[in-house]
Amino acid sequence: MIASFADSVVQFRGALIGELLRRHATVTVIAPPCQESTRVGIERLGVRLIAVPMIRNGVSPLADLVTFYRLTKVLRQLRPTHVLSYTIKPVVFGSLAARLAGVSSVSALITGLGYVFVGFGLRARVVGYAARALLRLALGCCHSVIFQNDDDREFLRELGMIGRRVRIATVNGSGVPLRDFSLAPMPKDVSFLMIARFVREKGVLEYMKAAEVVRGRHPEVSVRLLGWAESGLAGLSQSEVANLARFSGVDVLARTEDVRPAIRECAVFVLPSYREGTPRTVLEAMAMGRPVITTDVPGCRQTVQADVTGWLVPPRNADALAAAMCTAIEARDRLEAMGLAGRRRAEMRFDADSVARATADAMGVTC
Repeated sequence: MIASFADSVVQFRGALIGELLRRHATVTVIAPPCQESTRVGIERLGVRLIAVPMIRNGVSPLADLVTFYRLTKVLRQLRPTHVLSYTIKPVVFGSLAARLAGVSSVSALITGLGYVFVGFGLRARVVGYAARALLRLALGCCHSVIFQNDDDREFLRELGMIGRRVRIATVNGSGVPLRDFSLAPMPKDVSFLMIARFVREKGVLEYMKAAEVVRGRHPEVSVRLLGWAESGLAGLSQSEVANLARFSGVDVLARTEDVRPAIRECAVFVLPSYREGTPRTVLEAMAMGRPVITTDVPGCRQTVQADVTGWLVPPRNADALAAAMCTAIEARDRLEAMGLAGRRRAEMRFDADSVARATADAMGVTC
């Protein structure tokens, strides 16, 4: 399993690793160097961790070539029967390295298309064009491609980026561990929460602008943002976010390993992203019984039943987002019922164990 961020392994792939181990697989994780606590957490899952340097968000052809070389070398030494890569850089360089190393089953998990397809500006278009060319080459090396939503699957098929002989599957995101994210009582007062990395494509700027409108009409309402600064072309610094928050009245919460207390304190969860695979934060909020406001875009739209478990709004539209937030305030008597409906939807569609079984099947890993 090849990842670009070691911290994501336990949180997002723990259930899948457990399923692979139940199928008598020996699992090795390849990821960039990480903190000791992260390493210990990964190894507690019963897997081996090998560190390979990788730049997650930046653009450095030389560094990427070094990553590709080291991945190929490690895979030749390990001689695995299956390789699964997820997020764009591991999918590109991991899939190419796996094919070069002679791996018999190469799988790519598309967890979203993000900056490669929704970035804006000249530099973003140039980087996106190069990344799409590499992605096309990498997917041609795969035996199976696993998507987290049907929109991404059809989009890449229409672009001719997936060969006819490639096995294609769609799973319901990464799922959410329902035992860990249990139903929480609805708070008395209406408040909003967004959890995201500080990047433009997550809709952070739209959230800030919408919050200014909402608090102008309802100054008693709390609007919170929990996240962290992200490097890269689309990243926003901590100081940029802090300045925006002062004008909009948003409370910026410190980054935490456990988001459940923040979700428990909010009444409505918000994610105005431009595009996702399937947003894990939305699933966590649904599992804890919170209505969700998110965008009508690939990856987000399949999480919410409009006017049943939350509201869908157009992307990049702060006015529409503000209107939906005001609607939620006015519908405070319905919020608990909508949250319960979201919990039921999470139980039916997004249970992490069910998603893990479907992903292992799509990889071709049998018992």
